[in-house]
Amino acid sequence: MGQPESKGEEAAAIERVANAAREVQSASEALEARFKAENDGTERTLPLARLTAAIGELQAARDALDELLARKRASLMQCSPSARRRGSVSSTTLGNVLLLTGESSKC
Repeated sequence: MGQPESKGEEAAAIERVANAAREVQSASEALEARFKAENDGTERTLPLARLTAAIGELQAARDALDELLARKRASLMQCSPSARRRGSVSSTTLGNVLLLTGESSKC
């Protein structure tokens, strides 16, 4: 996978997490509004189901992003013999540095 394609995949994964987080917030606010309203006998199941679904999507989005970044870090570690020799740089640290600097994951 090339660097531009990889960055697009990362951006899409981050956007998915952000959208899911906004939906959780919105669903939470809707549920809170239902509970703050006077006891008018309205059903609270739908807002609760919406919140539950939003939380599930947020977790799935975060898991997908974590896996994407883990794959990229593993790829970067395979391509960085100096980091493996030193042994003092964790894969997370090296991966974050290379991700932030935009270095290619190609060996």
